[in-house]
Amino acid sequence: MYRKTFLFVVSVKSESQSRSAKGDRSAKKDDAPKYLDVVFKELLDCVDQPIGIISAETGEFVSYNAAMVSLFGYPSESLRQMNVFVLSRSVGKRSEAELKSKLERAAKGEDLKFQLTLLNARSNSIRCRVRLASLSGSTGLLRIWIEDLRKQEAVRTLLKGDTDGQDFLIQNLSEDLWDWNIEENPILPGERLEGILKYSDLGYKISFDFWKNKIHPKDARTTMTLLKQTLKGKRDLFDAEYRMLSADGSYKWILTRGQVLEKKQDGQASRMLGFHIDISAQKNAEETDRQRRNLEALTTSISTELINLPGKEIGEAIRNNIEKIGRFFGMDRSYLVIYDVDTLIRELVHEYIAPKAKNRAPSWEKISKINPDSYITGQILNNKIVMLDEREVPKESASQARVILDNTGIKFFVGIPLSLAGRVIGAIGLSSESYREKIKHRFEEFEIFHLRTIGEVISNAIERRRKEEELRAERDLLAGIMNTSVAAITVLDPDGSILYANPSAEKVLGLSLEDLRQRKYDSKEWKPTSLDGGPWKPEDQPFTRVMTSKEAVFDVRHAIEDSNGLKKYLSINGSPIKNEEGRITSLVFLVTDITDSLLAERALKESEENLRLALNAAKMGTWSWNLQDDSMHWSKNTFDLFGISFEEFQGTGSGFFALVHPEDSSLMEDAVDKSLRGETKDFHLEYRIFHKDGTVHWIEGKGMVYRDVEGNPIRMAGTVTDITDRKSSEEELKASRSRFQAFYRFANEGILFVNPRTERILDTNPAFLNIFGFSPEDIQGLPASSLFTPESWTTVHARLRSFESADNLELRTVRIDGTVFPSIGNIHFYTERESFIAAISLLDTSAIHEVEILRTVNNEISVRNKLIEMQKNELQETLNDLKRTQDQLIQSEKMAALGQLIAGIAHEINNPIGAVKASNQNLQECLKRFQSLLPLVQAIFGGMSAEEVDSFRTFLNLVRQIREQLAGIEERRVKRDLVEELTNLGFSNPYIIADSLTDMGFRTVPKEAVLFLRHSHSATLLEYSTIESFFFTNTNTIQIAVDRVSKILYALKNFSHFDTESSKRLASLQENLETVLTIYQNQLKKGILVSKEYADVPKILCYPDDLLHVWTNLIYNSLQAMAFRGKISIRMFLQDSEVAVEINDDGPGIPEGIQDRIFQPFFTTKPPGEGSGLGLDIVNKIVEKHDGRIEVESRPGSTTFRVFLPYLIEEESGIISERK
Repeated sequence: MYRKTFLFVVSVKSESQSRSAKGDRSAKKDDAPKYLDVVFKELLDCVDQPIGIISAETGEFVSYNAAMVSLFGYPSESLRQMNVFVLSRSVGKRSEAELKSKLERAAKGEDLKFQLTLLNARSNSIRCRVRLASLSGSTGLLRIWIEDLRKQEAVRTLLKGDTDGQDFLIQNLSEDLWDWNIEENPILPGERLEGILKYSDLGYKISFDFWKNKIHPKDARTTMTLLKQTLKGKRDLFDAEYRMLSADGSYKWILTRGQVLEKKQDGQASRMLGFHIDISAQKNAEETDRQRRNLEALTTSISTELINLPGKEIGEAIRNNIEKIGRFFGMDRSYLVIYDVDTLIRELVHEYIAPKAKNRAPSWEKISKINPDSYITGQILNNKIVMLDEREVPKESASQARVILDNTGIKFFVGIPLSLAGRVIGAIGLSSESYREKIKHRFEEFEIFHLRTIGEVISNAIERRRKEEELRAERDLLAGIMNTSVAAITVLDPDGSILYANPSAEKVLGLSLEDLRQRKYDSKEWKPTSLDGGPWKPEDQPFTRVMTSKEAVFDVRHAIEDSNGLKKYLSINGSPIKNEEGRITSLVFLVTDITDSLLAERALKESEENLRLALNAAKMGTWSWNLQDDSMHWSKNTFDLFGISFEEFQGTGSGFFALVHPEDSSLMEDAVDKSLRGETKDFHLEYRIFHKDGTVHWIEGKGMVYRDVEGNPIRMAGTVTDITDRKSSEEELKASRSRFQAFYRFANEGILFVNPRTERILDTNPAFLNIFGFSPEDIQGLPASSLFTPESWTTVHARLRSFESADNLELRTVRIDGTVFPSIGNIHFYTERESFIAAISLLDTSAIHEVEILRTVNNEISVRNKLIEMQKNELQETLNDLKRTQDQLIQSEKMAALGQLIAGIAHEINNPIGAVKASNQNLQECLKRFQSLLPLVQAIFGGMSAEEVDSFRTFLNLVRQIREQLAGIEERRVKRDLVEELTNLGFSNPYIIADSLTDMGFRTVPKEAVLFLRHSHSATLLEYSTIESFFFTNTNTIQIAVDRVSKILYALKNFSHFDTESSKRLASLQENLETVLTIYQNQLKKGILVSKEYADVPKILCYPDDLLHVWTNLIYNSLQAMAFRGKISIRMFLQDSEVAVEINDDGPGIPEGIQDRIFQPFFTTKPPGEGSGLGLDIVNKIVEKHDGRIEVESRPGSTTFRVFLPYLIEEESGIISERK
């Protein structure tokens, strides 16, 4: 990076000249310049390193080159009047004596090298390396070389800006580090930059404006701001990463660092040293890595979703994921097609067209023919991924690919085949209206791999849905057969002869009815075997088992051969028929041919095995239980689902059973026992567990039993899935349906559902039949127009045709007997099975004649008005008294609550005060040792090199950063690692250094500290560093304690404040809630887990002091209900035009029988003396005062209070309005 300068002076002299030279060696100093001008002048000026000749006695310059003049900035003649003592900053007597001693030693023949700080003409300090040596052939003169160290220090500073990237920077730094003299040349230098951007090939010279204009618009502001701050002297290092437009039109990432070397008197930079580096490859690698992580997350997300969903939801999920894939890759289209290779039919299942796409036409028809000989289809059917660029297909081509590209405006296409067991069943298509090079993703090996994986997941999901649909259809078919008595039914006598067989037995057993009656149950012609082809023992026969046990048997399965030699698999249910004496007179058997279903079941098993493999790939929870030693092994995801760590799990079956909810333990044990006894094929159970935070989670467990050759169970294995959300959704859906049915059945209004297309009535509620006089049979297919007069039907008909909802329509309706009566109608629409249905409600208003009666009553009311007016004033005064009493009661309740908490608050304040006191004592002890140690450290500094001093100062900056203190096993482990690292670095006292570094919180040896740690007084310097670390740790502790006390006092002040103002004011509900939580902090931290979820809600108009009482009462009630042990969840969110605050606890809940009474005055469930019974009554009144409402939901283990307040703001006009 820097060039060393070697100066060779070659002189050819004659013998006489040599003798003359010897005589001239004693020449006076005044003659020396003339002598040197002859020998050195031209050579010195050719060297770029400052070189000169000085007097050994006075240090004055005798001669020097141009580089020396440039270094100090003095005029050449003025520099000749200078000496090294004047230029040196060390002008003291001691320093002057040391420098003079060096001059004398050099005059005696020593070659000396040392560092010296000099001043230039602008009074800037220059750290230099000086070399002195005697001048051959002269007496009293010395050669002096001066090396400016500022550039080296600037380069080190530049590299320190990115410690991790030093190797990268060193490899990329060019030889031409730019040295920018800002006053002489205001243009930012950058020959290296011109080469990077290829502008040098075009003959461009990068000026400052050119450089500024080529920076990417998103990076320009930040980069220029950093440069301006550096030039103004606000920072010493200009460090920027930005993009620049290169000559070929692309953007390249540039790293520019510049270190300020000199500043003007006003502090502005006058000289900088720096470099430019092309870091595009590094940035591109980071972007590629980010895209890969996102693609892996997309693949995992799709796999997990499709694997977990039930079959009926897979179709919608696949459509959503097709859109997700298209958006991820930034394509204009993504679609899914399914092939029927036998009929050569293609079905377009779903196509997503991005909003930015110019062409909106579909790529395919819904159902279309496929041509296996076309390029795209042929490649897909051969299970190959297709990537096609529009430019690769000739314009004049009539191929299918050309037609598709022209019709949809596609420039680039990717097709991913969907295969199952080696057979292609469909494809995913991705296409863009831009050419491939304009697309962010390259569709290289990594992308192709993940697209293949996604295709396999979708293929398995499609197949699973198909299998489930087939099985569902088969179950429906079997049920129909049973209902119509077409199943094989046989009756046997006690000796095993077949007495009767229904016609279906001919098909099931493969024999005619006549032949069946000639056989017995154990005839060899049946050729019975077990399902797996093994021998069928006589004692296993259903007939034998019924006769022996005299009890029914169910689903006894075995195989037989029919008359054609075909194997049939049968399922047999049998039951004895007994006489009055209990003797078996006959036996009835229901024989079902399960050949098809068994084969389908085996196919399903294979599909399920594939599903299990997919589950493992998706990292779902798996488990394995060794039944012989009771050991249980879980995957990592299983630990996450159960909310415990590996160390907390016992690793046994009994340990697992202990985690199951007590109410589900018996179900779990029964399900496991049945699986082990072979009563069920697979283990499948939905059960609950507790997490450590007290929350209940629903788990779906699946598994199967593995047996040895003798049929004994040896191991169980399977998967677990968290289905808590699904369970919650099912409960909510069930409750919603129940509410709707109750309303529909008991509503007073007539409700009917109409098909808007046919305008026929689909269904009505009982109230409709009662109002109009119809029977249920009358309304089947009845036209809705028959219910209205022509004028009213015109109104209703217009709404039905336009699908426009309406409320409060005044209509004339017609009963079955032709009577016309007035009604108020509402029309609304909803979708059912992708069709619109109109819901019409009609309210009979024929009772308006009652208005006449009301007019008579009104006259009587007028007489009473005067009496009411007299009572009004008395009631108003009473109301005012009640309001004042209520305000006093609220404040009394608040102060009473505060009295209960005051001891805890005092404890909360004492804790941080104690921390301040302890930290203060530590600081006093630290200061004493610091005062005694400081002189010793200063003395050590005097004997250290500049590099060692820099090393120690850098280490002190690290020490002053607050670190986590180590303790126990962690401390011993870190100390052991430090000793090993120090030993490898060659330190003879690793244990002492490791102790100090551990006390300061270091986990590794800072590389900045290695240099000074080798100093002979490193132990003293380490002790000084430990004191500094201790000092900053204690001051940080004091700051944290002071902040905590301030927060408690602020909350206490807000809580105790009583506002008597009658108008609302703007206040933050979040701050309101936090005030109460701070007051209750002492009670909450002992056994309560608080969960908070606040939406971003601005301040609203309210009575903040009244609301403090609301939160205090609700939170304290929750604490008492849970006996101060459990979990409280607080949520705040917007709902339409209201702000909702929800407070939930996992206490025992409020009994259903008293939930309607909890807001009544003086009603309480607490023991005498513990509650006034007014808390919730006051809460309710405060909420009503805000025009809000309060709701409560409670069941065992969960109670939730929701407070809804109007979302109000105050506008400039002073009018209060709702914010939507």
